[in-house]
Amino acid sequence: MQNKKLYPCKECGKLVPIRSKGLCPACRHKQRLKNNEIKIKPYYIKPISEKRKKQKVDERGCLKPFFEMHIGLLQKNPYSLFSGKRISDPNISNIAHILPKRKNGGFHSIQCHFDNVIYLTLQEHTTFDKLLDERNYEKLEQTFGKFWFDTVIPKIKKLLSIATEQNKMRLSLEEYLDNLQV
Repeated sequence: MQNKKLYPCKECGKLVPIRSKGLCPACRHKQRLKNNEIKIKPYYIKPISEKRKKQKVDERGCLKPFFEMHIGLLQKNPYSLFSGKRISDPNISNIAHILPKRKNGGFHSIQCHFDNVIYLTLQEHTTFDKLLDERNYEKLEQTFGKFWFDTVIPKIKKLLSIATEQNKMRLSLEEYLDNLQV
């Protein structure tokens, strides 16, 4: 590798290999802004309409009190329902929705249902969500074992009976549950 000659910036004194008008790139940029040689483009954020604000509150309105309630319950008994590991600082990441609440393909009708959660460590939550999103029920069985069959499956059955959404996840879960009973 060639050694490049370094030159001091006339403004800040920083040693740099390439200079423009005796300045380092940062000082040259400041100079160009000051001399109006370049302009900073304004960043425009479209304001949220009142109708959309109301719709957003209606869609997500129950989640804040829902999570606050579950965090309170988890603080009283800060342990993973799956592994029994202590959760040192219970927060929203420890509250896993059994049937997801996401915008597309989620279950909005039951996103704030009391039984639509399990308390997990962050790693367990990540694994649970990943496998559920992949609809890899066999791997969920292997990973979560008895907990999957004794806790999660009964809750899924209950929640699917009251959920109003008809989506791909629902169909795959119903098919999986039908095959389980055979």
